[in-house]
Amino acid sequence: MKYIKSIMVIAIAAWVSSCGEPELPFDRFEDVNYGAYARRLAQSGSFDYFNVTGSTVNVEVEFYDEDKGQNIERYEWTVRFISNGGNGGNDVDPVAFATFTSGEFAPNGDGLPGLSFSFGMQAALDAMGIDGASLTAGDLFRFDATVHKSDGTSFTLDNTGTNIISSASFAALFRLDMPVVCLFEDTKFVGSYAMTQGAVTGAFGAAFEDQDVTVSLVDGSPTKRSFDAIYLEALAIGNGPATIIFDLVCNIVVPDASQNSGLACAGGIAFNPPATPAAFNIDDDSSFDVIINEGLSDCGAADTDITLTFTKN
Repeated sequence: MKYIKSIMVIAIAAWVSSCGEPELPFDRFEDVNYGAYARRLAQSGSFDYFNVTGSTVNVEVEFYDEDKGQNIERYEWTVRFISNGGNGGNDVDPVAFATFTSGEFAPNGDGLPGLSFSFGMQAALDAMGIDGASLTAGDLFRFDATVHKSDGTSFTLDNTGTNIISSASFAALFRLDMPVVCLFEDTKFVGSYAMTQGAVTGAFGAAFEDQDVTVSLVDGSPTKRSFDAIYLEALAIGNGPATIIFDLVCNIVVPDASQNSGLACAGGIAFNPPATPAAFNIDDDSSFDVIINEGLSDCGAADTDITLTFTKN
């Protein structure tokens, strides 16, 4: 971000009742004297393909400015739709969705204005005129916020520094991305599985030996799973097990991108999503496939899509 030399900068402090008022690092805002933001304290919920009317995202924030949030007038939100096939493949531009005024804020234990709110999946669809029956896995609801102050200045994702957005100390909430997921029980797609690799192998042979693995839950995501296995174990290089994470997205299995294999020729052999992911049946966890792109271009060979089959023990 470019900063205008003439602007003034203020240090935004964190007020913590148990240890006085230590200052946090400050951030600069373009063209204005003082900044403001809402700090995310808690977030829960998901937008479930199977439960449109009952799906919500629930958020708690507290407000900061140069006077402990007292000059913040309102907190406005828009919503837009980014299609992954839903709504006939059509995106929807941002529309006004919610406004919270200072009269709705309540002081918290640290003396800062606080707010708890929920955004419903059905309400977002109604605001954009989208039929919920048209949704597909991976469609995205994007909520964007603006903080307005009583002096007429306003703050968004565009004029707020990245450290305010990404730092855990600040955790400024200007955007909420809610993908469409298909929820299922935590007891599904976990436990002991026999893992076998298909006939296709890369330049160094089978990426993984046939073996029993434990498929586990992944913290922070109700639909992701992981397993540990040693990459190219047959070569006896001495590397330890790599953790491979994949997402069960309604009817397809999508590995996380840029996963570390534990081995490298140059920059590192990475595991990535394939061009065409494996399909799976959300109602049957007895067997499923995971297709992974083995990044052998790091070694001057061709990247190869390999198929791992998991059969429940």
